[in-house]
Amino acid sequence: MTTLRFEFERETSNDRNADLSALITAEGHLTIFFENKIVFNEANVLLGEFAIYAEAWLRKADKDGLLPFRYSSMDYEEEVILQTIPKDGMLALRSPWFNAEHNRDVQILPEEFFVALKKFVNAYLAEVPELKRLCPVLSSDL
Repeated sequence: MTTLRFEFERETSNDRNADLSALITAEGHLTIFFENKIVFNEANVLLGEFAIYAEAWLRKADKDGLLPFRYSSMDYEEEVILQTIPKDGMLALRSPWFNAEHNRDVQILPEEFFVALKKFVNAYLAEVPELKRLCPVLSSDL
């Protein structure tokens, strides 16, 4: 059973007329649930940028094995917004933006992180097919 999930809500836009830059910098709300509790809940996240980064990381991790995940955005001052740290066969997921009531790392199995991240990427690309068309690295399915 996956205890981690990513959900998003995009700001409305006309994707058909958008260029790649507009799709990458499109903002929205990103929520991360762990054991059905919200641990990360932020508006104005660059969802296109996050989806492209996550997809590239998934491809590299699939080929090279477990790698630390470190997402930094061109739009924020924080050096790392979301990261994983491998430890003892688990991943410690951490963010400076975790909710105040959840002030510790989320300990998950690597497979759970892969599955949750793949579901996010696939859902995002299904909702924004123009991003996949304009960005060749996203041309094949995960």
